[in-house]
Amino acid sequence: MTRLSVVIVFAGLLVLAGAAATPNPEDGKYYKIKNFNSGKFLAVTDDSTEAGAKIVQADAMKKDEAQHWKLVKAGEHYKLINRKSGKALEVRDGTKDGGVQLQQGKDRKAKGQEFSLAKDSGTNGT
Repeated sequence: MTRLSVVIVFAGLLVLAGAAATPNPEDGKYYKIKNFNSGKFLAVTDDSTEAGAKIVQADAMKKDEAQHWKLVKAGEHYKLINRKSGKALEVRDGTKDGGVQLQQGKDRKAKGQEFSLAKDSGTNGT
């Protein structure tokens, strides 16, 4: 079975990678995004619904909607929309610098809110 990793690449730098349980993610469905290195899940800090809230990795919580992300097709890429807040995962200010804090924000049809999916090679995810 093919394993698919969510790979968020920003200016050529791997910012986050997580293994999805399904080989073919579907547009409009919710997923929990797990980092294959830490085993933790992509989450909104303090379950916030505010724009600008930081995105972190956290232990799994079964009913935590702040860890549920909907994949929404945006051309050749995807937006990740948080179930609890309805806000999009984004790179703060759309910067191209590496090592920046990810956050959630209002869907603005901005490039800093678009991410790609890539098949995991089965080794290190790159």
